[in-house]
Amino acid sequence: EIARKMATAYPGAFKDVIEGEVVGSGYDSVIKQLINRVDNVRRGTTSLSLKRRAAGNSEEEDTLRRKKRLDSYGCKNWQPVQLPANETPDTQKHVQEEMKKMNRERCQDTNTVENMMRATFFTQRKDIING
Repeated sequence: EIARKMATAYPGAFKDVIEGEVVGSGYDSVIKQLINRVDNVRRGTTSLSLKRRAAGNSEEEDTLRRKKRLDSYGCKNWQPVQLPANETPDTQKHVQEEMKKMNRERCQDTNTVENMMRATFFTQRKDIING
């Protein structure tokens, strides 16, 4: 009923045309798309996934495994623990000021900038996390 109303309200958008010829009622493909969407949303509650969960790990272990998998995307070193060797907060500030100066002067030495970015990663992350 929903698909039919959609196709009636917007006939040009939902018209099924193959090689210039109108085929079907206009809402057949919408019905299939809606059914597929509902099936995909319900996918996690199927009996197969329930069996797999019951036979395998506990829910707590499953959650930990899922978190670990999600944490592998994006920034892999989200919150570094300590400064790199031979670095102090003062040396970090000095390198950051030097990078600001290079930016103002439109420095084109990408290797130097990249090395400085790596050297100050700890401080950058700390500043980002702290807002």
